[in-house]
Amino acid sequence: MNFLQTDPNGLAALLDLIIPPNQEAGIPGGSQVGFEPDKNAWESLKILDDSAQATFNKTFLQLNYEDRLNILSKERKRHKIAFIQLARLLVEHYYQHRAVCQALGLPMSPPFPEGCHVEDGDLSLLESVYRRGPIYRNVD
Repeated sequence: MNFLQTDPNGLAALLDLIIPPNQEAGIPGGSQVGFEPDKNAWESLKILDDSAQATFNKTFLQLNYEDRLNILSKERKRHKIAFIQLARLLVEHYYQHRAVCQALGLPMSPPFPEGCHVEDGDLSLLESVYRRGPIYRNVD
């Protein structure tokens, strides 16, 4: 089986292992935010499917939750870069999704044109830095 023949429901199971849903808090899991898998995501799932077949003679999707976690843990160590890339892309997408931001109480607006509120600070704390003068060498 090549990665193009891998079951998309298996990918949903993988994404929910990386970012599990929290029904009580109304926070969606990794599979519920419209993540568009790339070739690396499918290949990562194929790695898990192959390992599940070798270990349990089942696909990754057919495994129970604990066995999925064990397979993921084992293969994540062997294929570190692939799984780090998948997790990074998923997390970037996840925290930009409207439902996630609303559930976490995060603003959905961009920082501009209104800008982000920055609290006033005590600029007198920088006085010693100003008195010290430049600490770099001019290259004139």
